[in-house]
Amino acid sequence: EVGNSNFYRPLYLLLADEQQRVREAALRAAGQIGSPRLWPLVIDVLATTQTSAAAATALVQGGASALPALMQAFSQPGQMPGLSIRIARICGRIRTPEAALLLLTQIEHPQLDVRQQVLIDLQRCGYVATGQSAEQINRLIQAESQGATDLLAALADIGEHAALVGNVVQGLLASQSTFG
Repeated sequence: EVGNSNFYRPLYLLLADEQQRVREAALRAAGQIGSPRLWPLVIDVLATTQTSAAAATALVQGGASALPALMQAFSQPGQMPGLSIRIARICGRIRTPEAALLLLTQIEHPQLDVRQQVLIDLQRCGYVATGQSAEQINRLIQAESQGATDLLAALADIGEHAALVGNVVQGLLASQSTFG
């Protein structure tokens, strides 16, 4: 009876249980049931380090039924980059055209790590850009290239202090990625 998508209510409490084993079993059941009503709860559990792998597996099992909840979570303002990266990876594991479309909505994400993961997972989905999407991706590549060129030019202008500034920039970039 686990395959019945209406059999989801008992899992609400089990997904929040104190014991990790219970939560993991509930996540396995959620993946088998595939109820769209469970996906927001499973995504909440995805943010928890101890159960993120089981939550990701459940969402991948959910496939297309999980995509609306994944889209909603991805689109949350101020979403932690680490969770956004996990969501991108899940879409890459779902590997459907619909998952690729969801990833395309995040191709201009403000966080570099997230943008990189989105591109990796678009490739996993077998996505090939054409038409306006190809133009958009070309513009993004040009913008990234221009940013890198500007950074290199600034470092060259700094001259003998380039190593010091490079260390500061690397420190800033590292601190940015640790907040996700």
